[in-house]
Amino acid sequence: SKEIRRHHGISELGAAINSLPNFDEYLAKVVTILTDMFRAERAAILLTVNESSNVSFEVAGTRNFTTEELEQFNEGGFRELALAAIDRREPIIVADPRNIRKLLKLDGDGTRIRSLAIIPCLIDNRSIGLIYMDNRLLKRIFSKNDVMIMTAIATQLSLAFRTASLY
Repeated sequence: SKEIRRHHGISELGAAINSLPNFDEYLAKVVTILTDMFRAERAAILLTVNESSNVSFEVAGTRNFTTEELEQFNEGGFRELALAAIDRREPIIVADPRNIRKLLKLDGDGTRIRSLAIIPCLIDNRSIGLIYMDNRLLKRIFSKNDVMIMTAIATQLSLAFRTASLY
């Protein structure tokens, strides 16, 4: 059930934090937990890179993305949607595939994404990155009830990034 997946995922996240000395291993574990916990098909942890007035994204951890798909985070509608989540400092959850196509500015069946979640990772109210999850098979897999848990995970991840940057 969904509740069991949530509890199991939270427990695994707590155990994964102990692997912090190997940060890449920790990030790989986090994206795996996210996909399992929320039934996401794909997940990515992206860091914001601020170069002058231009913000871009650098992949820190990923599951089930091709290189070409990851490049889309720095282009067009994907980038605009990610920047909107960061600017608003709030998660964006989209359950209707028609809304996803409109938000990503895609024509017709340009995407098969059926559910989408973008959660900003914040430290001191400043974005350091985001968690991106989607599913190309199932719609409405992310609920408003999931947002609180997703936000808590993003906070934990932000603190892990801060801790890792100190070492």
